[in-house]
Amino acid sequence: MKESRKYTRLPLELAAEITLSNGKTYQGVTKNICFGGTFFEAPDLPEPKLWENCNLSVFLHEEVEKVSIDFNCEVIHVQPTGIGLKFNSINGTDAYNHLKNLMVMNSPEPDKLLKELELHPGMLLLDEQKKVDP
Repeated sequence: MKESRKYTRLPLELAAEITLSNGKTYQGVTKNICFGGTFFEAPDLPEPKLWENCNLSVFLHEEVEKVSIDFNCEVIHVQPTGIGLKFNSINGTDAYNHLKNLMVMNSPEPDKLLKELELHPGMLLLDEQKKVDP
């Protein structure tokens, strides 16, 4: 069977929180992540609607401060253990660079990952409303 995903998924568990369209926020973790989306788990997350828009913050614990990568997403699948999210946009160039560095540093094939970005640069930057350049 041929793989149809544009992006390589990495099995990264990162602290995250989701805010659903009703304004409620839930704490959880990513189970995997790629440049196109993530699988998110939270113990008390109610089942959202497919295609529901939401906001996701993924937290990186840096030496000095906690850094978040903020996305606008939509729910693309719901499973008993969590939800699949498609990234529509990311909040700024710095956030995109954090994501890119995180992915490259944790990839067993960083060159392949960078090549994927050349072919499919990904989501919009929220603060600039333009496509991201790899």
